[in-house]
Amino acid sequence: KKKVILLPQKQITRYQRSFTRLKLFSDFVFMTNKHYILKGRKLKEVKLLEWAEWFETAERHIGDDTINGKRVSTVFLGIDHNFAFDGPPLLFETMVFGDDGKGDEEETERYSTYEEAEEGHKRIVKKYGSQ
Repeated sequence: KKKVILLPQKQITRYQRSFTRLKLFSDFVFMTNKHYILKGRKLKEVKLLEWAEWFETAERHIGDDTINGKRVSTVFLGIDHNFAFDGPPLLFETMVFGDDGKGDEEETERYSTYEEAEEGHKRIVKKYGSQ
């Protein structure tokens, strides 16, 4: 039976906490480092160095709106945030912040595709626009 674990933060480096998912199969630990960039709206899996160079200058916003004092921001993450290790990679994220975008996070959704991220952003903008 496969088990998934995350090591305690003090046992792994800052880099690993940020970019590495750890899987435990029997007695072996395997690290999965997958990095993605956007080519237009298409995803491309790349090596770390290419990802880092792209990430420095890339425009990653899919949407960024302020609605009724809430900031709705949707971005391409470039790293899989599906920490359940089940299903497709989650590479896009919409977050809602209060206090004209300066407050705490109020809501988060993640998506696998550019199209899902666009649709999710529009839906959340509409949700907060109707409040």
